Parts: sequence; structure tokens; C-alpha cells
Amino acid sequence: SYMTDALLTYGENLGHLTCSSGVFAYEVIEGRLIIKTYINFDLLSEEQIDKFYGSGTATVLPKEYITEDHGQTDFKLVEEYEGSPGQPLT
Repeated sequence: SYMTDALLTYGENLGHLTCSSGVFAYEVIEGRLIIKTYINFDLLSEEQIDKFYGSGTATVLPKEYITEDHGQTDFKLVEEYEGSPGQPLT
């Protein structure tokens, strides 16, 4: 669930919990975690994405970059590359 993932980020951004789908705003009142609101990732501004997720977050991936056939991809994650070296590429 999104809340389970978001709870793992407790303490990273005071007053906010993040997950892949968006950001929960919270407040601690009398020792209880109270969720105030939720903002879907698609509604976040570029500044908010940078604040909560970091500047390296891809916000839009054009449809032409998505393929079902992995042999047709233009780029791959390092761990997906067959025969990748033990060390990250520099």
C-alpha cells in the first residue's frame, strides 16, 4: 500500500511522507500521527518534486520511450544489462 511505503520515509521531510504515487502531509498531535492531506504525484509542481524526491527524478517519460520488447529499448538500468561490470559505470 502507498501508506506503508510512505511511512518508511518518516523523518526525511518534516511534515511530509512520500511514496511513488504522491505526498502525504502529516502532523504529530499528542503523540499521534495525523494525516492532513494527500497530493497525487501528477499534481506536484517541479519545485515540490525536487524538494520531496530530488532533482534526479524523471517526471515525464514520453510514450515513445516505453516498449514491451526489452530488446527494443534505447536504454537499460545497469542491473538489467547482461554482462555488466561489477562496478558502476563512470
